[in-house]
Amino acid sequence: MNGGDAEVQKLRSRRQRASRFDEGTYGELVELYLQHMDGEVTKQKIAPGTRDTYTGILKRTLPVLGNADLSTFDDATVEFTLDTLTSTPATHNNMLKALRRMFKFAKKPGRLILKNPTDGVQPLNYDTIGFVEWSDAQITQFLNFYPLGSTAHLAVTLYLYTACRRSDVVLLGPQHITEYDGRRYIEFTPVKGSLRNKKPVFAPLDPYIEHVLDQTNTGSKAFLLSELGQPYSAKGFGHRMRKWIDAAGLPKDISSHGIRKRTGSIFAESNSSEFQIMAAHGHSSPKASEVYTRRANRRVLSDQNYDNADITNRFGLET
Repeated sequence: MNGGDAEVQKLRSRRQRASRFDEGTYGELVELYLQHMDGEVTKQKIAPGTRDTYTGILKRTLPVLGNADLSTFDDATVEFTLDTLTSTPATHNNMLKALRRMFKFAKKPGRLILKNPTDGVQPLNYDTIGFVEWSDAQITQFLNFYPLGSTAHLAVTLYLYTACRRSDVVLLGPQHITEYDGRRYIEFTPVKGSLRNKKPVFAPLDPYIEHVLDQTNTGSKAFLLSELGQPYSAKGFGHRMRKWIDAAGLPKDISSHGIRKRTGSIFAESNSSEFQIMAAHGHSSPKASEVYTRRANRRVLSDQNYDNADITNRFGLET
């Protein structure tokens, strides 16, 4: 292939003169694809977090493969790359996913390759429990260790009452407080997920959340502020949360995402339906249920979640 596609030629014209890789090499493909993803972010076709994840993975392959002739790539080359650069089934599958998407870009008519070399490579099957779910005792221990008015206490309170992810909790602020039919909510659209299928989340603004917000130093755009009075980045907040968890004497294998998992379990234990939990977590899957979820009033379903779960009484939280 001669790379005659208009987008490829446009991307090539923007390549930095200091590029280490010649035309037709694997390294050039990575550079072109990273530029392509930047454009997809600008067009809101992919999320910035997706771009950043794939960028990190693909850059790791450059020291090994950067100067390799792209035309020589086959499934054996891909297998060698995965065997050399990954150490667990999870990292193997994540790198394969990134390579598959990049080579799919390269294989479009008039572009760089005739055959996608990842087509014959299969992901590894493995059992995983994913993020470790917090126990009720661990949540209580954390909330008791960090007093009302602390940012740490507010953080876990927000996690409990919104079931959000780290990428969302750092963005939550006064602008997300809305009111419908006399009831107030923290309303947000999750950062993670397909931009085409994102669904809004309506977390009822429980009196305990309002009480914690009133007692905590918060910002005009973000509830959670660093020691310097600035909003956190998702990565920076992850590091801070790790320090809080360790200082509270909690196990090393838990993270903030485990609170989201616990909230989902609390809903299930409180007889919430699958669709109610999907509404609270901002999910648009499983696909088999999506046709019903689209018809459901996600705000009403979320009301039922939090009313049934009664998180305030569960943890003995008082205003």
